[in-house]
Amino acid sequence: MILYEKKKEALKIKQEIHFIDAAYVNGYFWTSALEWNGFYRVDMKNKEAKLLGFFEHANVFSNKLFYQVLAYGKAVFFIPWFSDYLVKIDTETLAAKYWKLPKKILSEIAKFRTANIYNKKIFMFPHTGIDICIFDIEKELFECDNTWFEEVDSKIEKYQNDRFIQGYQNDNIVYLPSLCGSYLLKCDLRINKYKIIKFPENEKKIVDIKEQGENKFLILTWKGNVWKYNVRPCLSLRGLRSAPS
Repeated sequence: MILYEKKKEALKIKQEIHFIDAAYVNGYFWTSALEWNGFYRVDMKNKEAKLLGFFEHANVFSNKLFYQVLAYGKAVFFIPWFSDYLVKIDTETLAAKYWKLPKKILSEIAKFRTANIYNKKIFMFPHTGIDICIFDIEKELFECDNTWFEEVDSKIEKYQNDRFIQGYQNDNIVYLPSLCGSYLLKCDLRINKYKIIKFPENEKKIVDIKEQGENKFLILTWKGNVWKYNVRPCLSLRGLRSAPS
């Protein structure tokens, strides 16, 4: 009864909200609010955002629960940021399913800011911790992998507790920017292999990646330089710098 009253109270509040990420399924964008607990369906044609419900296992006024949203068939997965749960919502029935994260992940306040799906698995990359959390969608099981951290030189991680953001995926290969230092993390999701691609220390850190045609992406560093990375092979481009291999 108390929770029900809180939800009624929340519905009466008019507050400006923001959406960080969304997945497009069944003609709508599916997203969650940054400022409080709630998931939405956005109709871009009619410019309407409809509140469909509240996430369980969290206070109605909890914020920053989820960062990224991934489409998977007719469902969407909400990737936990400050939440302790991975959530799947069926976009046709609105049925929700929750999986509590492994204990070693729960100790981190900010869990994941970026995730990728490959071969019926969700790979969630750490925001503040060191564990990559892998969820097998069919088996509904988690596993953790921190072997990538063995390759990290402590000298290049100058900004602790602010690791990976969304990057570039080419089939089973993912390149992720790190806000901890001047490097990219290259991940082979097929065999769970990781490689650190170092940049000059004076670039400070990688802040963004943008796809530029097939097998190419641009990299923006904190210093303001733009690098071009050609997946095969690494090439230079006029006006830009060639990324280290």
